[in-house]
Amino acid sequence: MNRNKMTMFAVVISVCVFLLFSSKSTLFTSKNDSHTKQQISYEKPASLSTSANVLAATQAFENKQKLSDAQANLPFDDFLQSEKYLIDAFESGDKSELATRVRLLLESDFDLAMEIISTLDYSFLKYQMTFPHAVVAEYLDEHFEGPEIMEQLSVYLDHSSIINSVAIEYFDSWMQKKPNEQYQWIKQNSSFTEARIVEKYAELAGRSSNGAQLVRLIGELPDSDFRKEQMHQIALDNFSHSQPQAFSTYINQLEQIPEYAYDSVFGLAETTLREHESTEQGMQIALDLIDRMEPGDQYWNYFLTLSGIYKYKSPESFEQWIASHEFSFENEQQKQNFFNNIDAELTMISEAGNNSAQHSAIKEQDSPWNPFE
Repeated sequence: MNRNKMTMFAVVISVCVFLLFSSKSTLFTSKNDSHTKQQISYEKPASLSTSANVLAATQAFENKQKLSDAQANLPFDDFLQSEKYLIDAFESGDKSELATRVRLLLESDFDLAMEIISTLDYSFLKYQMTFPHAVVAEYLDEHFEGPEIMEQLSVYLDHSSIINSVAIEYFDSWMQKKPNEQYQWIKQNSSFTEARIVEKYAELAGRSSNGAQLVRLIGELPDSDFRKEQMHQIALDNFSHSQPQAFSTYINQLEQIPEYAYDSVFGLAETTLREHESTEQGMQIALDLIDRMEPGDQYWNYFLTLSGIYKYKSPESFEQWIASHEFSFENEQQKQNFFNNIDAELTMISEAGNNSAQHSAIKEQDSPWNPFE
C-alpha cells in the first residue's frame, strides 16, 4: 500500500516538473521572439485618409527599414573603413545612396564624419558627382545652434571647399530662420574673412524679406571692420534689384551716399528711365537719384548715359527737355563737347540695341537645330 502511494507521488512530481519546464521554455521563447521583432520591424500608421498619405507613409516606412538595415553593417571601426564607405557610394554613381551614407556617418560619429568629408574635395572631379552639402547642413541645423555650427565648420574652412559649400548652404537657412542672430555673429566675428561666405551673406541680406533692416545694419558696422564696404556694396546691389522702392527710400534717408554705392544707385536710375511709361518722368526720377551723389567725373558719366537713353527713347521730348535746362558752359567748345558726348552715348545704345536684335534673330533662326538637345 505504501509502495503504491510512493509510486503515485513520484508520478505526480514528474508531471509537475515537466509542466513547469515546458512553461518556462515557452515564456522564454516568446520573449525572445518579441524582442527580435522590436529590433527589425516598424509599425505603419494605423489610419490613412488619402492615397497620397499611404504612399508617403509607405515610402517613409521603406526608408526607415533601409536605414536600419544599413546601420547593421556600418564599417565605422576606423577612418579608412569609413572613408571607403563613402567612396563606394561615389563609385556607384547613386546620389541617393551617397546622401544616405553621409547622413548615417554623421549620426554614427560626427567628428569622424566631418574629418572625412573635409578630405573629399577631389571627389567631384574624379567621380563627376556633386557632394550632398544640404544633407550636412540639415544635420547641423537639427543638432546645433548657429554660432555652434560656425565653430564646428571653422576648423575645416581653410582647406576644404566642400565644408565651405556646406557653410554657404547653411547660411541660407540661418538667414531665413534667425537673421538677427546671424547678423550678430557676423558683427562679433570681424576676423571671419572667408570670401565666399561673407559675399554670400551680403547677397542673401540684400535679397531677404528683411532686406531694409539688414542693409541698414550692415551699413552701420564700424569702419574698423574692413569687410564693411564690400558687404554693404553687395547687399545694396541685391537690395536695389529685389526691392527697388525700399532701396530708393533707404538711399534718400542717408545723409551721404557712400561712393561704393554709386553703381547700385545708377543701376536703379537707368532701369527706371528705361522702363517708365513717361520718359520725362522717368528721367526726373533718375536724376533725383544720381543728384544725391557728389559732383565729379563719375556723376558726369552717369548723367551723359541717362541723357543718351532719354534721346534714344524720345528724341522730340529730349530736345524740349534739354532746351528747358540751363547748363553753365565756359565756352562754346565745352558746350559742343557736351552734346557730342550725348550723341556718342546714343550711338552706343543704338548699336547695342541692333546687336541684341540681330542676336535674337540668329538665335531664333538657329533654334530648330541644337546638337545638345
